[in-house]
Amino acid sequence: MRTLAALIVLFALACDDGGGDAPPLTVPDAQAAGDAGPAADGSTQGPADGATAPSLRVDVAREPAEGLDRVVLTVRWSGEGEPMVTAPDADVGPIVPVEPGVATCTLMPRQTGELPFTVQADGQRHERTALVLHAVAEGWGQPMAVPGLVNTPGYEDGITITPDGEYLFVQYGPAYFSGFFVFGVPRDQGGCGGDRLAPTRCDHPWIDETIGPVDAPARPGFPTGRIRDGRWRHNSALYQVPDEGAPNFAVSTIFYGFKRQPDGRFTDPFPVAFEDGDDGIVSPFGLSFQVQGDGTATTLFALNDLADGPTVTADGARLESGFDVYATQIQLGQPNTLGTYAPGAAPLAIERRDFPPQKLPFGDTGWDGVAGTQGNPHLHVVDGLPHSVWTDDEYDRDPASPTSADHEDLAVYVADTWPDGPWTKVVLPAPVRGDGVEIQPTFTGRELFFTKDYDVAVADYTGPQTAAGYGDAANWAPPRRILARDPGPVANVTAVGEPTVATVDGVQVLYFVYGVVRGTDPRTGFPDINMQAGVVTRAP
Repeated sequence: MRTLAALIVLFALACDDGGGDAPPLTVPDAQAAGDAGPAADGSTQGPADGATAPSLRVDVAREPAEGLDRVVLTVRWSGEGEPMVTAPDADVGPIVPVEPGVATCTLMPRQTGELPFTVQADGQRHERTALVLHAVAEGWGQPMAVPGLVNTPGYEDGITITPDGEYLFVQYGPAYFSGFFVFGVPRDQGGCGGDRLAPTRCDHPWIDETIGPVDAPARPGFPTGRIRDGRWRHNSALYQVPDEGAPNFAVSTIFYGFKRQPDGRFTDPFPVAFEDGDDGIVSPFGLSFQVQGDGTATTLFALNDLADGPTVTADGARLESGFDVYATQIQLGQPNTLGTYAPGAAPLAIERRDFPPQKLPFGDTGWDGVAGTQGNPHLHVVDGLPHSVWTDDEYDRDPASPTSADHEDLAVYVADTWPDGPWTKVVLPAPVRGDGVEIQPTFTGRELFFTKDYDVAVADYTGPQTAAGYGDAANWAPPRRILARDPGPVANVTAVGEPTVATVDGVQVLYFVYGVVRGTDPRTGFPDINMQAGVVTRAP
């Protein structure tokens, strides 16, 4: 069995790689005083709604230290008195005056994980959550939890930012992420043994109870057909499964987009999802965008809607299996329906009734002609035109050997003509491809960000924007880790991954998903892991 951290990301990928009966089981340095522009990650508090000028401003920086890095707050306020800083999970240093209306305060964390803090001054209140990680590379600021309506007690996964930093997307499920672990634990060890209905009904809060919002303002339009009174019905209208008829732990998930606000928070959520009878079961993963000037975006996603049974179209044709990449158009800032699914002629069969997305013709690139897997697609644009799609193949297993290992390689598909191709596939060479796990790529033209063994890494690229260049090992530098999870079997931050980048006001901003432990299950001993969205800014 893999390590706990590995399992977390593996399940996170399953939450992203969704469809079928199992849905996606998948700072900035201080700014100059008086600069009205907010920090990209929202760590600087702007004016309150309706105010014309800020009376409290807090900038957050990381101070490298032996052991855990320190969090340095620079507070700017107007009026009399001195600011007050509280942080329950850190030792709070003194308020050090710098000049009138400006002071610093250093937080010394006691452990890795989330570090909420509050600053009060001038009748104003500033609340944010810093992230204390095992390691952060030189040249990057203080990691923060994304502020606004993005993070909830439910799990957030599949994070993606538009290249301009204006819209952030996450896949959301009002579920205990660790329920996936409990479901697979043997019954004599407190779990469900992989089957919650046999020999007797298996009860556990993490697989029976929902957690997190399912309505406005945080999650408007969430599908609730599989939820009743805060509990999972373990059913499916789409797959014609009655209440308590699903022996697997399948939760409802959909994607939400959020608009960046002037103070750096992300709010105004809008769903981007398939219509599947209010189930929230068929779900894309690995969203990627090219934003157009009219408020629309060319959107890529991966999808496998044949996870657990035969799927046919309305005319009776069987759909192709495997994880494929699709392209479609969405309208930013408003609800989007990607397509419509309906129950088929028999239980566990479904039909596509309306499906505007176009499958990119990458071909069968898996084992011996079997449909290959293209996951977590990232669209790379050159001179304003779609140029290539960067993918992973973490589910590309040999169908004749169910226990075979995934390839877990990164690849790029380069198009002669968008979107019809022909497409040239290049499996990225060493040193990018190593002995571990490399998944979830984001390519900027000169850097490839990806998840490396459950940390966030980057590899420099110095070659031409061509298939031949991407395949030349001489053009790639060895990957270096940017953000690292806790090592060892006991951890507070169990995984860091899914990097996605934007440029805001000329500064590169990296968003990512992290898993943080918030408790322990007394029955199984498994940690209660909350998957959340984080952000860190590159030093100019």
